Parts: sequence; structure tokens; C-alpha cells
Amino acid sequence: MTDELEWLADVDYPSDPDLFYDVFDRIRGGGERRRDRIPERRVSTALEWTTENFFAGIQVELKDRIGRDRVSYFADPKDNDYNYDRGYNNETQIRVTPPGMLGGMAVGYDGYYTDPASIQDSDLEDGISTNRYGRVTERLPQITVSSNQLRLGTLPWWYHMDLNVINNLDKGLNIVGTDDDAFVRGFDLYQSLTNQIKIGERCTLVTKFGLGVGVMEREDDSFNFDLPTGATFPFVMNGQKIDDDIIGLTLLDRDTFLVGRKTFSLKDVNPAFAYGDIDSKFNTRISNALSHYIRWRFREGTNDSLGQFYENIGALKTRDDLYNFRNSENWIESGLVYNLIYPRLTANVSLGHNLQGEGDITPNELRQYINAGAGWTNDRNTLGLNGGVGLQERQLRDPTDPNEFQQNSLTYYLSGRYTPVHKRFYASTSAYFIQNKNSDPLGGSPDEGNLDSRNDSNIDFTVGKKLGTKYAMEVASRYRTNLSTNSDGDSKGQFTDTYVRLRRDFHDVIGTLSVGLNDTGLSKDDESNDSSYQVRFDVQFKKPGQKGLPPYVRTTDLYSRSKLGAFETGG
Repeated sequence: MTDELEWLADVDYPSDPDLFYDVFDRIRGGGERRRDRIPERRVSTALEWTTENFFAGIQVELKDRIGRDRVSYFADPKDNDYNYDRGYNNETQIRVTPPGMLGGMAVGYDGYYTDPASIQDSDLEDGISTNRYGRVTERLPQITVSSNQLRLGTLPWWYHMDLNVINNLDKGLNIVGTDDDAFVRGFDLYQSLTNQIKIGERCTLVTKFGLGVGVMEREDDSFNFDLPTGATFPFVMNGQKIDDDIIGLTLLDRDTFLVGRKTFSLKDVNPAFAYGDIDSKFNTRISNALSHYIRWRFREGTNDSLGQFYENIGALKTRDDLYNFRNSENWIESGLVYNLIYPRLTANVSLGHNLQGEGDITPNELRQYINAGAGWTNDRNTLGLNGGVGLQERQLRDPTDPNEFQQNSLTYYLSGRYTPVHKRFYASTSAYFIQNKNSDPLGGSPDEGNLDSRNDSNIDFTVGKKLGTKYAMEVASRYRTNLSTNSDGDSKGQFTDTYVRLRRDFHDVIGTLSVGLNDTGLSKDDESNDSSYQVRFDVQFKKPGQKGLPPYVRTTDLYSRSKLGAFETGG
């Protein structure tokens, strides 16, 4: 709008919950992130004022997510396994008391449970109902005022300030239902001083000292659980039978519930909070190409804040949906970075360990990781190879839960591309694998898997060629598998997509016609897959400076949304 004032709008709002799974995901461009059956839709707009030293912005955002009208138990990795299944459009809850049975299993407590008779297992051609969209975010509005790193005179110290004022929706524990919804109003003021010390010719120590205070008050200090007359405690809210277990949130009274052996209640949340942090990074330039760093990140604050409450019960998406709380952490990290100009070779190794005590570890929290990667390109940047491997350990369920375990996941990838200088043709291939090493004590090995702990692999191959100055054709094939097996021991999670894309340059826009043949279409009868084909036409506006038909590249977003969606994270 001016040199300093910008207006931004971001609309990603499909009406049909199955739209991306059925159409866009399966014949997307090679650089587009795979979205699967998209569980979210969003609309946001913002005004941003930026100067050399200060930033101010006001944002309004609405976001919906697919789920089920039930109270979630975020701490259990199995709890959300059916959140995106079409058979749960008309699920109902029934009350069962001991020694009653649910799906052939005796219930341990009085409670509401998903009625197995209300779950459809056939005639699923209608897909996921739009009634299963739940409003999870309303920023009405959120205001941010922030400074740049401001140097204090000629001293090696820099000052930073960040203020957020919010009027945001807290979705509570039910993704779809609204009985537990409430708005949170307040502010979070964070200030820091950063010091930089140069030690010799090759070493630098950068340390930040921060302090934050704020008030975040929820307009209702209860989730308003809908309990029947005569309910006896412990009482299970919206329990469900998954595999050979009954899983659900267990209430000890009208406001208190269990996570593992710990008790939680919104009435124990204090609106006022304070925290302090230290972030220290020591960098060493070992040679012109090799550098090393070691970093310590520590933050401690009041343990009865709203943000800490949701982290303690395993609700990871709250920091994305409600507000990005600065919760307690304690990490030590280190790494090596190698950048060689000739040949053009890069390599890196990084590792980190969570130093929090066992009593401070929360459900779904990362405990430690180690990553290694390498890349090479030729002098003309026409040929490139990349590869890497990573190992991470994540806490599943609360450490006090008798069925808690640490999930060790191994990921590795390999990719290559070839694009001649003239760009009249190009080719690329990639392979990505996830292998989970630990089985759930409640059943289900990684080879069977659930939404959070199954194995997965993706292999892609793409080749494209320009046809004259205005046309280009691309052929691609994608192989995906979740490495699962059915009761007969046959593989049931292997999918192959093949598609052809024809693009036309219309000066300011690029038109694309795509035809896809695949075996990942959802069956009309059950949650298995059938072979199908797709035809798609789309137009894309060119970016400033873009000419002709370059090889497809990832588009950028108005907002930096590198975070995974709920479907990928299982949150």
C-alpha cells in the first residue's frame, strides 16, 4: 500500500473436506507439499507496518479443522486415529456402566462411549461430512509490536522487544463441538538483551537473556463436560474401542481429569505468568569450509499458565491454533557445517538432547535427535544430489502412564535432479522413508501402525520437456506405502500414481491440464483404496520476473507456514 504499509490476504478454504485428497493432492506439482485428505481450511488477513527498526501488525484469522464431535484425549497417540475416517459422520455416544460391554470388551468405568453400531463401514461414497469441520482458530484480532535488534550505543549489546495482544478462541478439547469453547484475552510482553563476544579470530559467543510477563485470561474456567444425571466417578468422556483397548479421557470430578497418573483442571490455571530464558550459542570456524557450534536453550516460567497446561496434556496444536506460548524448555544442541566452494559440496551433522527432568517431560514431546545430510551440485548447477538420515526419540503418552513408551524413528532420504542450462528438458527423483522402531505397548506394531506411529515411504520420479516456446509436458510417477499388512498378511498400504501434465504459457498466467492414473482413490464401500483417474485444469499467475515455462518450483506463502498440518503430525 505504501513503502512501509502492506495488506496481506491468505485464503485456503475448500468447502469439501475430501477435495484435496480426491483431486489436488494426487496430481499436484512436483514441488508442492503433499497434503493428503486435508483436515484444515483457513482465511486470514493482516495489515503490517515495517520500518528499519520496528514492526507492527494486526491479524484476523479463521481456521477450521476436520474432526469428530467428542472430547479428545490428546495424550494418547491412538485417540485421533479415526478423526478423518468417513464412517464417523453420524457417530453417536451411548452410556455404558460396569459390567457393561463395548464391542465385546467390558468397560472399567461409567462413561459415554462411541456406539459401534453408529459407525458406517460401507456405502461411504458421500465422503466426510462438512458438519465435521470445527472452528479451531479465531484471531479477532491479534496485534503484534516488535523491534529489531537495537544496538545500545557502541556496546556489544542489542535490545529486542516483542509485544502480543490477543483476543483469540480457545477451542478446548472438542474439535467440533462448541460447549468447551471460550475466548482468551490478554498480552505477552517479552524483552531481551543479546551480547556478542569475539574470542580470538575464529570463535564467537552470542548469548541472549530474556524476560517475559503477561496475562492470558480464559473467559470460562471450565470445559463444561456434559455429564448425565447420576454419573459416578471416575467417568470416561467419549471413550472408544481401538484395537483391543478402550481409550478416552477419564474424569475424577466435573472439572478434573487424568493424564497418566497426573490430574489437571482449568480451575488451577493462573491468568498471570512470567518467564525467563537464556539462549547461548558458541560458534567456531575450524577452517574456511568447516564450522562448529554448540547451543544451550533454557526457559523457565510459572508452571500454572494456560500454555503450560495445554502442553502438559499433550495438546501440541494449541500453540498453532490459540497462541505460540513460550513454554519451559531445556535443550543442548551441537553441530558441524561444511561448505566447500569447489567442488560445490555441503554437509552437516546436528544433534540435540532434551535436558528436562523426567517429571517435566510431556506427552508427544521430543526427547533427542541426530541428523546428518550432504549435498552436491556441479559447477553449472545443472546436476544435483542430496541425501540424509535422521533419528529422533519422542515421548508417547505421559511418563506416568503405565503404557508410556519412547518412539525411536529413523528417517532417510535421497534425491537427485538434472536441469540443463537451456532447460528444454529436466528430470528429478527422490525417495523418503520413515521407520518407527518401537511398538505400542497397547498393541499395533509400526508395520501395522496408526496415524502417529506407522512406517511410511515415498518415491517420486519426474521428467519434463518443453515443446516449442509456449508448451511443456511433464510425466511423473509416485509410489507411496505405509508398510501395513492386512489380516491375511498381504500388503494393503501401497499406492502408485502416474500422471501427465501439459502446460501452456499465456503470457501472464500458466494454464495446466493434468490427467492422472492412480490406485489411491478411496473405495465407495470401505476405507480401502480403489484404482481411479483424475482430470484437472488450473491456472497460475506468474511471479514478477518469471518468463516462459521454467521447471516447476515451490511457490511461497504470504505467511511463513512451514509447519505441518494436523494430519501429518497426528495432532
